[in-house]
Amino acid sequence: MDPQRFDSIAKRLGTRLSRRSALRTGAGVALGAVALSKLTPALAQNPDTGVKDRFISIRSYPYTGPIDAAKSGLKDLVVLMQQQPGFISIDFVDGDDAIYVIATFLDLGTAVEAAKQEDAWIEDHAQAILSGKPEIHSGPVFLRSELHTGCGCNTGVEDSCNSSRLVCCATTAEAGGPGVCLTTATTCPAVDGVTPVSTAVPPTAVPTDTPACTGEGCDCTSGTDGACDAGLCCVGADTPGGRGTCRSDCVSESCTSEGCACTAGTDGACDDGLCCGGADTPGGAGTCTSDCGEPACTSEGCACTAGTDGACDEGLCCGGASGPGGTGACTSDCGDGGCTGEGCECTEGTDGACSGDLVCCGASEPGGAGTCQAACG
Repeated sequence: MDPQRFDSIAKRLGTRLSRRSALRTGAGVALGAVALSKLTPALAQNPDTGVKDRFISIRSYPYTGPIDAAKSGLKDLVVLMQQQPGFISIDFVDGDDAIYVIATFLDLGTAVEAAKQEDAWIEDHAQAILSGKPEIHSGPVFLRSELHTGCGCNTGVEDSCNSSRLVCCATTAEAGGPGVCLTTATTCPAVDGVTPVSTAVPPTAVPTDTPACTGEGCDCTSGTDGACDAGLCCVGADTPGGRGTCRSDCVSESCTSEGCACTAGTDGACDDGLCCGGADTPGGAGTCTSDCGEPACTSEGCACTAGTDGACDEGLCCGGASGPGGTGACTSDCGDGGCTGEGCECTEGTDGACSGDLVCCGASEPGGAGTCQAACG
């Protein structure tokens, strides 16, 4: 970019930000205080920071020396900034009699902590290059492109950039070597003065339904296997196949589609046609899936878990279990008042609570809940 044009943009940005409440409420003040070494310690990261949040600061340092000297003298500062929590990018721009340092971090907290390290390094190593109090403009990003241009890729891998809108442009003359993701509208630059031939593999003609981004906050397609990382679910879509967002708070969003977290044995845990798979026992954590296997056996004679809803068909009860949660068998011998066989729940002191010679055990007082057993231990 033409230096005069960048200077004009930076000044307009500074004028706009100076009128905004962000500077009055702490962003510019905090970063300015770092430069003066008067900032009190701050958290390295704001507690409400999201993975897609961004905070940018633009520092302007007066400089009239050769840019080659600045390039050599400041390269270790780039390495230092890359090691800071929340680091996204840092760029040094050659302006008119000035160097602009444009840093992007996750949020104000990480930007402030990184600025402390930056100021200390400059004071110890680069006073001849970045001297004096810098002019600072800063603020949170409210709109940006999420196309991952500039990322590394491999020209020998199909769809190495994970997007039909990007192409992997080679950075060496080696076929199948490393490259950089650029937009498909960009002509890949020549390598060592020679235009590479067929080294950048074009993206697949058929886009995948599963986005490469599967972490929290990523876009997803509801009902698609692997749409989100383990422990996350695709929420916000009206129907399977709709667009949603990968979230960890699946319960609060009533996520019941395929791929959502569920609790085995819970009514309505998953949409019709799906079941809660992967749980070892009723009440265990599983995932909604269409691969339900054979229907559960709930007819007479089938194994059952006492005290579990739907363990047996209507008119049957789970008898023979040692107590709620124990294993029994579905039976029609439930007595007139319901399940009265061994392992059935009972009320102490109630006539006919248990059938035959069984007694109601486990209740601390008459009227309390117990279990029908052959003898109380």
